[in-house]
Order: sequence, then structure tokens, then C-alpha cells
Amino acid sequence: MKYLNAFLFTFISLIIISCSKNSVPVDSRPDAQLTGTVSDFFQAPLKDVKIYTDPVSENVTTDQNGHFIISKINTGSYKVYAEKNGYRTEVSNVLLKEKEVTDLSVILRWLVSVSGKVVDDESGQGIGNVKIVIDKYNSSVFTNNDGTFQLNNIAIGTSAATFTVPGFCLKLENIFIDLNKSTGYEYRLIKLTPVEMIAVKGGSFQMGDGFGDGFINEKPVHTVTLSDFMISKYEVTQKEWTQIIGTDPAKFWGEKNPVESVSWNDAVNYCNSRSVLEGLNTCYKTVNGIVTCDFNANGYRLPTEAEWEYAARGGNLSKNTKYSGGPDLKEVGWFYTYSENITHNVGTKLPNELGIYDMSGNVWELCWDYFDANYYSSSAQLNPTGPAQGQTRVSRGGSWTDDQIFNRVFYRNFTSQFARATNVGFRVVRNSK
Repeated sequence: MKYLNAFLFTFISLIIISCSKNSVPVDSRPDAQLTGTVSDFFQAPLKDVKIYTDPVSENVTTDQNGHFIISKINTGSYKVYAEKNGYRTEVSNVLLKEKEVTDLSVILRWLVSVSGKVVDDESGQGIGNVKIVIDKYNSSVFTNNDGTFQLNNIAIGTSAATFTVPGFCLKLENIFIDLNKSTGYEYRLIKLTPVEMIAVKGGSFQMGDGFGDGFINEKPVHTVTLSDFMISKYEVTQKEWTQIIGTDPAKFWGEKNPVESVSWNDAVNYCNSRSVLEGLNTCYKTVNGIVTCDFNANGYRLPTEAEWEYAARGGNLSKNTKYSGGPDLKEVGWFYTYSENITHNVGTKLPNELGIYDMSGNVWELCWDYFDANYYSSSAQLNPTGPAQGQTRVSRGGSWTDDQIFNRVFYRNFTSQFARATNVGFRVVRNSK
């Protein structure tokens, strides 16, 4: 009998253990609860709004008070969609925690159609083919020949818009769409200020330190032959940058000061953007983070290191001085001793033989080439474009933070493609027409 009782006890115990493994008490399930309210732009509750999530859970609709509830939803991160005909679908990111109620407040905005006109700020005439983009609605439209446009399915309220067309500055504007106004919207564009370019006649020169007092990466002196090109008379100014990009990143503000605090990648983007706004072919293409340059394109680009040095020396008019424009750096460039620790208006010192300003001092100027300290030993002689790969890019000319030795026309510096600094800017070149 005692063996039977022991057997029954063991059997019942196994059943209890098995059941406990396959059942979870309700109060320990990892469920959460999502509640919320949906209202319109004037905070009136909206009923019959469809609420659904990604990952998928229960689909619900709001009641007459705009309320909804999704019970026993798994914990984790979700995108919550609120959708109703005639309104812009809103997406909210939520994190649901175990045994907690998360409350969400959503505002839906009416979708409307509006019309207006884009005009030349100077003449008041309509501008055709202006591209208007409102990113957050994935909406874009081009103006008609007379500058008129119509935007469909745009939510009321304030939205960021961009206006672009060749020959005019990029316009970034927060536009306000009024529920009670469907027409009469007007936006004014300013004509793009052209870049002053200096034609540089090609030729051969001795590249590197010919004075014998420089650094090893400035040697050996070697012959380089370049084709004709054009280079900007001044470093790219904050006014020019803002006309193309729309914002000013510089620390030392002044529309005639060189733009600084921009990276090599930023400068490449500027070149392409200016090319587009002037109706030129872009030089740069980026694929999987690798930037390539079409040196045959007619758009703007950064100078090669050889082009930069040739222009800084004065091209075929060179007087072979250490600094761009003369032997006395005080006369031709802003450098540490006299800069007062700031950048200065471009063109306020003496130019070099070609009429180019500030190629010694003010800000370092970015070049196209990857930096290689030993490149001069294997450089191509005709139109060299630098090493095929590298970790950093060449910068030239010295700056307001540097002593005289760094402002020599043959001094070679380098910078990361991603770094930004208050003493680094650039100038642009184009192929000769």
C-alpha cells in the first residue's frame, strides 16, 4: 500500500509541475496597453480615425470623443498610424513597457489644395520651372511658365519648403497654409550672384619647395604641366555659401568673410549645388560613400593640389615668391601675428600676379587630392589629380591661426573629409570655356 501511495504522490506532483510550466499567471504576462486621443488642428476630437501599428497588432477606430484603446499589446517599440480620409496620416513612435499604460495625443491636419505664384524679387515677373519641395509630405511641383503653381494634398499649418531654379538663389522658407485661404500665395526669389573667376593660362612649373627650407613632403621639386582653367578670385564667401545652401555655418559672421566650419564633403556638395543652380553639369558623384570627379564636366569643383599651387604662385606670370602675391606676408595675407584671431573680408590684402586674393592666409583652402606625404616622388606630370585613395584630403595656403611658415605657397597640409574647423574654407575652379 505504501508503494501505491508513493506512486500516486509522484504522479500528481509531475502533473502539477507540467501544468505550471504551461500556464503563466495573468498578472505576469508581458502585456502593455496603448490609449490615446485624436483631434484636429483646432483640438476638436475626431471620431472614426483608424489606428494601427507596425509591427501589426489590433486595429481600432476612435470613438465620438476621439479616444481609442489597444489592450494587451506586446511590449516593445512601435510606429502608431492615425489615418482618416481628408487628413494627413500621422505617424508616432512609441515604446510600450510591461504592465504600463501609454497615452498618446495625436493631431490630424486637413489636406487642402492651394495655388500661388513665384516671382523675381527684382522685377516682380513670374519665374517658370521653379521646383517647390515640401519634404515631410513627400510633395513637389514645378511652376508654370508664368510662375503660377498648385500644391495638392498639403496639410494646413506651417511646413518647410525649398524653392530651386537655375539662375536664382536657393530659397528655404517656412510656409503657412491657411485653412480659409486657397489661393494668392506668393514667394519671391533673388537672382544668384555670379562667381568672379580668374582665367589661368596653362603651362609648366616647378612644383614643391624650391627654396630648400621646407618639409620633406614638399620634395622633390618636380615639373608639372597644366591645362587652362578658371579659379575663383576670392575664397567662397558666406554670402555665396548662403545663396546656395541656405544657412551660414561660419563662426566669424560677415557676408564678405570666407565661409568656414565646413567639411570637404560640404564643399563638394556646394560645388554640385551651385552647378545645378547655374544650369551646369555637376562634377561630383557619390556612390557608397566614395566621391568621384568628372574633370571634363563644366561645373564647379575644388582645385587639384597642382592647380592650386600653380594659381597661388601666379601661373605663367609668377615672380616665384614664398607667399602668394609677394615676399612680405603682412601685405598679402591674414596670418597669426596680425589676424586678431579672426577671419577677415576677402580681398582686403594685395592680390597675386593673376589678380587672385588670399591664397596665403585667412583660411586653409581645401583641394580635391587625397594627401600622401610621398606623392611628389610618383606624381604624374600632366594634370595630376593626386593619389587614387587615401585617408585625408589636401588643404593649402595657411590661415589666420598660423605662423608664416604654414602660409608658404608650397606648404602641404591635410584634413579629414568630415572635419570642420573655423580656419578651413575653400575656393572653386572650373574648366576653361
